[in-house]
Amino acid sequence: MDRELTKELVQKAIRIKGSQSALARACGVKQQNVWNWLNRDNKVPAKYALLIELATNQEVSRLALRPDVFQTHQHDD
Repeated sequence: MDRELTKELVQKAIRIKGSQSALARACGVKQQNVWNWLNRDNKVPAKYALLIELATNQEVSRLALRPDVFQTHQHDD
């Protein structure tokens, strides 16, 4: 996943929650973890992508954050 897209999505989640600390609380992590997702890491860990989706009422989806993990499968009939 593109690092800039990850950064944009994490920034959107922060805006929705109001602060890095608020997003961290919603995900059960320290603010430093959110800072790392925003500034250092290339990907949000999959389990936190799901928590971000829940914390943002699906405005930031787990699929958008981690398409490599939460990809949709279409079946041919």
